[in-house]
Amino acid sequence: MSIRQYSKSQKQWFRVGYGVIVERIKQKLHQAPVADVGILHLLWRLGINEYRSGDCDAAIRSLEKLLHMIDFQEDYSGCKIKRKVTKYDVALRSTIHQTIARSATYKFLHENIHEFLEVAYRHYQLAVECIIVDLSAMIELPTILVEFGTVLELYGAFEAAMTTYSKILTQYPTCRCYFNALYRSAIVGRHLGSISNDVNYQQEALEKTIDILQFLLEALPSNIQDVSPATIPCDFTSNYLLVRSILFSFTLVPLRFPLTYKFAIVRKEHI
Repeated sequence: MSIRQYSKSQKQWFRVGYGVIVERIKQKLHQAPVADVGILHLLWRLGINEYRSGDCDAAIRSLEKLLHMIDFQEDYSGCKIKRKVTKYDVALRSTIHQTIARSATYKFLHENIHEFLEVAYRHYQLAVECIIVDLSAMIELPTILVEFGTVLELYGAFEAAMTTYSKILTQYPTCRCYFNALYRSAIVGRHLGSISNDVNYQQEALEKTIDILQFLLEALPSNIQDVSPATIPCDFTSNYLLVRSILFSFTLVPLRFPLTYKFAIVRKEHI
């Protein structure tokens, strides 16, 4: 895995390609019997491909329709039916919530409508609650938490975001998004430090923050995160470009971190 950026023309091709897939799925959806269990699979495919094509509004509607059908045991037309438990009730439920949250975050960043941020916050919480506790959670949960931390930052809940990042750094030291969380913890700490009046604590936090940023600049591995069209709110590529400018403008900025920040201090010999 490597960090990869797509050109504008490549992104346009992605949108067109996924758009074609969406139209084909819609045709199958209209032809399928309303009580068919395969409707759930078609709705899932429709929602995820609408998200990848950039139509986040449609993705939110499709995936929320899927969740409604699961929760209320309804068919596509809204009639009550009896259905066996499927993978969409259990295994994929967390992923469905995560995709809705990603779509809502994308809409908020582009339209600045607070309602989308509330939708993202609610569904990230549900994604964490619905995740299955097994070995796969060691891979999936840290990614959800990093994205959830980003939403908390957008909300202005920086202390909660720092707690979330610290949890990733302490409990999931081998996850793919570890350095993402490490970087975000430094940025959040920088903001929290700007409101501190304790000079000694400011200096101590400043030194720790510079250590983190220098470590990221000197020892940044090539496999931090596989950037794909599905990782809209969690693109480390653009974040990494900010590290240099932040590092060299840091010396005059007062910093203060909550107690949880002590978990974010990682030396090279500990990696």
